[in-house]
Amino acid sequence: EVSEPEADIEAMEHALERLVDNPALHDVFQRLGATNGSGGGAAAPAVARAELSARRGWAAQLADPPPVSCICPVYGRVELLEEAIYSFLQQDYPGQKELIVLNDYAGQTLEFDHPEVRVVNIPRRFNSIGEKYKAAAALCAHDIIFVWHDDDIYLPHRLSFSVANFNQEKGFFKANRAWMWEQGHLSGPEQNVFHGGSCWRRELFVETHGYPHISTGYDLEFEELCREERPASLQIHWMKPEDIYYIYRWGGTGSYHFSVIGQNGHAYQDVAAYVQQQADHGQIKLGPITLKPHWRSDYQALVQNFLESDQVKPMKEKAAEEIPFPPPFHVIPPPPPLADAEVAQLFQGTYPAKISVILPAANESVLLQRTVEQFEATLPANSEIIVVDNGSHDGCADFLVADRAANVHLIQTTESLGVAGARNRGLAQAQGEVIVFADAHIDLPERWWQPMVATLNRPEVGVVGPGIGVMGKPEHSVSYGQYITFPKLGGKWWSKQQDSPYPAPSLGGGFMAMRHDTLKQAGAFDAGMPEWGSEDLELCIRYWLLGYEVWVVPQVTVLHYFRTTNPNKARWQVISHNLLRVALLHFSHDRLAQVISALKSDAKFGDALALAADSDVWQQRADLAARRVRDDHWLFETFKDCGLADPVTGT
Repeated sequence: EVSEPEADIEAMEHALERLVDNPALHDVFQRLGATNGSGGGAAAPAVARAELSARRGWAAQLADPPPVSCICPVYGRVELLEEAIYSFLQQDYPGQKELIVLNDYAGQTLEFDHPEVRVVNIPRRFNSIGEKYKAAAALCAHDIIFVWHDDDIYLPHRLSFSVANFNQEKGFFKANRAWMWEQGHLSGPEQNVFHGGSCWRRELFVETHGYPHISTGYDLEFEELCREERPASLQIHWMKPEDIYYIYRWGGTGSYHFSVIGQNGHAYQDVAAYVQQQADHGQIKLGPITLKPHWRSDYQALVQNFLESDQVKPMKEKAAEEIPFPPPFHVIPPPPPLADAEVAQLFQGTYPAKISVILPAANESVLLQRTVEQFEATLPANSEIIVVDNGSHDGCADFLVADRAANVHLIQTTESLGVAGARNRGLAQAQGEVIVFADAHIDLPERWWQPMVATLNRPEVGVVGPGIGVMGKPEHSVSYGQYITFPKLGGKWWSKQQDSPYPAPSLGGGFMAMRHDTLKQAGAFDAGMPEWGSEDLELCIRYWLLGYEVWVVPQVTVLHYFRTTNPNKARWQVISHNLLRVALLHFSHDRLAQVISALKSDAKFGDALALAADSDVWQQRADLAARRVRDDHWLFETFKDCGLADPVTGT
């Protein structure tokens, strides 16, 4: 049975108003006009001050602390350096410590008299940042060496926490999370490479020959050398928010940021030009400079207040066994090859390219390059890769700026477009007959595209996806599509149903393939879903209701890196809004009422309702209702055996 579309938008609004009269939902809709931030629900539990003070206990655990050295290269950033030195002087570490400040900007001679701080001025600039870091390490008196960035902030427990948790037999330690600071405001915690929060033993440094003599990626290359020399050397420590000691500063410091200034691939030279320009305009001091360490803000109070707010990103519980970053690479068994005659029939030749792979990238670290290289190695001839650098600030796409293959295209955005926006931006430029939307942190097998394109050639199929496993853990169970939990519309991974391709209620958005023609007919990702959340679920439901089918191709497995924190900006009210929008676009009144009833306890749901009210959802609902050939009752009934029971009929 197919539901008839409402006569017009006004009729739909009247229908929703009838729901408001339902006493069970009355309080929810009263909040429709709530101002931003007022939408009921309990705030995120504050971190107790007792827990905040507990981080100061790391120093007390150190009975016989070893001496440590910290290396702080600097170039023309005196005001930031003074904050970095103050961070060092505030350390509660009970053992012997030293800070090596290495300055190679000839225009400034830095001076500071303190028994724990040694300032070394070099009249000639080093040829690379890697060479400069290596020289700083050579100046160290002790065998445990900490990286101490001149433009970041370290809280007083950094040294104590690190030494207390450092397994020195491994040789390398760093935390996996940091606070992000921009324009005076904190966010996070975020997970990234964060080499500036690391420390290591001198013997490992000597074994690897230290930092390579390069300026871009010197830190990543050094960590990779450590892995190659000692596969188990890197200890990536899982941290509670109250233990995080590293504040990674982005915009608003008043000086340059290396990851931003050299977008043309010449960052080292651009830094020198930037500092020279500041000197020419009298914006920085020159000549002898007596350093006066201080903090321009009370960063401890800033972190404490942030921890006690409801803005701290929720984090998953620590896994039983942490996967190191980046995860080790494992060869994935490829699907059986198709016969040459079958391969020749896969593409119709109606587009300039065979396959377009669209990779939105958001602070992917080294995994973006790893993913791009695997697609380059496995795609058929006459295919393309489109990377959408979606507001990243970790330089993950820098390797594509100066040198990339002719079939690899880079789109850079100054701010995040959201997941749906980034995918659609890549699609606007795509020339492929088949479009693949993939996350920028996956490992691939050979010939992955053959069974997927073959399945797309079935006339009823609109979108396909592979089995998805865990990067770095090939022995982990693989998931094959998702089923939809009701009424909160969560996506739950589905186990394999059979060895050949088969329909699934939904797919994870980490890897989806469609024909370009189908996207033109059924649409791409919903532009009304900002930031992050449910865009893949909405697309799959829409395709089912418009008459297409969603299939899993179990012959293909890709391995996906599951991040512990989400790099995409995603406010709670937006996550709830996107779930609500799925229901508003596609569900009957009865089912919509159940979704609203289930979501109303979510924090910020009043704001989510306000977002929905101020959107195009009513027009889109009417347009989709006029085009669909199935309804939501059909969908729930079809997949009731996999957990998608129809809540309205009870079947």
